[in-house]
Parts: sequence; C-alpha cells; structure tokens
Amino acid sequence: MSTLKPSLVLSPNSLEGDLASKYEKIGVSSSFLNLKSVAGMFKSIEELGNLLGKEKKANKLVDEFVNYMVEFRAKYQNTASPRVLILMGLPGGSYLVATESSYVGDLVKLAGGTNVYDNSDGQDFVNVNAEDMLQQNPDIILRTSHAMSEEVMKNFETEFAQNDIWSKFSAVQNGKVYNLDNNYFGMSANFNYQKGLENLEGILYGTN
Repeated sequence: MSTLKPSLVLSPNSLEGDLASKYEKIGVSSSFLNLKSVAGMFKSIEELGNLLGKEKKANKLVDEFVNYMVEFRAKYQNTASPRVLILMGLPGGSYLVATESSYVGDLVKLAGGTNVYDNSDGQDFVNVNAEDMLQQNPDIILRTSHAMSEEVMKNFETEFAQNDIWSKFSAVQNGKVYNLDNNYFGMSANFNYQKGLENLEGILYGTN
C-alpha cells in the first residue's frame, strides 16, 4: 500500500485494532469509520466532510438521512413494536444472534422492531443456544448471511427442518420467518439502508 502513496486510507472502525499500527508503521494517514450503524455512518460522513473540505456535500447527505427517518418513524409511531430474533448465518452451517449493536440490528431498531437480544454488553453478535432463543418468544425471525448467501440460506432451511426445537417457536408456527438479502443486511452500514428499511417495513408491519 505504501507504494501507492495514498494521502488518506479509510477503513471501518471494526478493523482499527488490526490496522492502525500497520498504517502507522508504513507512514500512511488513516481514518476509521463507524459503519456499525446508519447514524454512525452519517456521523463519519460529517467528519470526513470537515476533514476534506466538503462540508456542504456532507451536510446535505446528513440532512437527507434525518428527513427520511422523521418521515419513516411518523408512519409507525403508534404501532406496536414486533419482537424480533435476528440470525446471522456463516459458511459451514453455523450462525450467531445479531444484537442491536450490529448493523442489521441497528436497521431493525430504526424500523421500529424490538430485538429480543438488545446490546449484550456492546457485542455485535452472540452465541446463544436455541432453548434460550425459544424463551425469548420472538414474533418474527430474520435470517441473513455474512457471506456465501445461497449456501447459508440452504443451511438455514436444513437446520429449521431437521432441528425439532424450531417447530416450537410461534414465529415458525405463524410463518413469520424471513430470509434477508445480505446486500442490504450485511455487516457494515451502506447507502442501501433505505432499501433495507423498506424491506423491513413490509415484514414488520405487513405493508407488502
């Protein structure tokens, strides 16, 4: 990277612990962006605007986000908040539970859903057994993937078909299990957040 002589390298802050010292060692200036939430992404945009002398463009993007969220929330402010379990599938058949601290958890919160696993001491993802998930009694189960989406979703189908405990979940009994597109529900915040919220709008409130 040093041979490219960049004036600034941008990376997600989830990698700061691994990369900060390496950038410093090769003499490259760096900035780490908060991409764990939509608000964090726009805060980073605001900071970058100040850093790069693009305040007007940055402020315009931030204002668009604020206005969008005001309009979105107004539609459902008097609607009951569904209880949601979010599963993040991994290649190989395993999965983790996404908390409010994860990006997909943040989207669910912005959409008005209640994550049955809130912030879990700031961890983005936690390993929870199915019995504990059952006790949380989610109204809706969302399934997304970190990578290799087609394989992961097939693994989810197998897990839910072969592990009898899932049949005890009211969300499963009521047909409230949904697969999410990881282009909108991945690991890091991006400008597809509006599409993600529109998808959740249909799932949480039956608007589709």
